[in-house]
Amino acid sequence: MTELVARPLLNLKWPELAAVVQPIGGEWGVRRELLESLSIPVGYGLEMAVLLDTWQHYGLDALAQVDLGIRRHRHQSVHDLGVMAAEIQHVALLRLHADPAAHAVLHQFDRAVEGGWVARPVPVQERPPVTSVSERLGNASEHRTRASTEDSNQRPMSACAKRNPS
Repeated sequence: MTELVARPLLNLKWPELAAVVQPIGGEWGVRRELLESLSIPVGYGLEMAVLLDTWQHYGLDALAQVDLGIRRHRHQSVHDLGVMAAEIQHVALLRLHADPAAHAVLHQFDRAVEGGWVARPVPVQERPPVTSVSERLGNASEHRTRASTEDSNQRPMSACAKRNPS
């Protein structure tokens, strides 16, 4: 996947990142504060998104790599790799502001299936940055607390009380 999808994308659109040896190798680390500030794809585009977003927001000096030696990954079917490739490409297109589809389907030919064609969904959703969710939840919580204390006859309910009204 690295040599067929990620590296060509990096070389063509982000040549500054072409020297990253394993851009989607599955073994990486990130500081919590950084991760909380990034939107997170739900599928295989995670590593590419973190790499591109970190580089875009903080520059090449914010990245480092270490040679962990040879790593063997379990093999997946060609059809599964096709979906993975589509997810990575979708993440890259988003970062290029290319407006990819909100819902993606990959049509693949499979001789083992009657009719030959299989439509497979491609996960393309991204979760918003944790910091933006925390801010929204904090504002909503602050509003709820203020509203409940303004009414002296009503006391705030705990999370357990809300789930179990008895």
